[in-house]
Amino acid sequence: ASLLPLFNNIAEDLNQTVQNLEQKRFSHIKGTLQRGTTSLAYVHMVLLPVLASMLDHLGKNNYGVDVFENEIQLAGYKILNALWIIGTQGTTFVDREWIIEELNRHRPLLGDCLSSFASCFPIAFFEPEFNGNNKHASNISQLSPEANGK
Repeated sequence: ASLLPLFNNIAEDLNQTVQNLEQKRFSHIKGTLQRGTTSLAYVHMVLLPVLASMLDHLGKNNYGVDVFENEIQLAGYKILNALWIIGTQGTTFVDREWIIEELNRHRPLLGDCLSSFASCFPIAFFEPEFNGNNKHASNISQLSPEANGK
């Protein structure tokens, strides 16, 4: 029983929410046109609390190294990216007051989720040998003057 489908579905739901914010699909965001996984109510009331709780558990028990590898690590990066966009740029996509209020009201929950993620995500930015899925990871030996004999 892998956690990969769960992480992939969470990443897909969050990325669809970001797309709906960017494309101003207000009926999808509010959940009035179709009840679904892209409404802000679902993201804030279901997805983020469940994700934060699971990540807290993984972090407290040091399971992050075992769980976040290969495709799950890649899904983790997608989740982190979507959470970052929703948290930092979500209000810039829309001019509807109720959406801005909804995003701002739940910003602490989003921060808690990111904090939980940080507690269990095992790959640091400067450890490329452990990080095949992050093309932006730096090889510290290439950056270090000491390692290059300068």
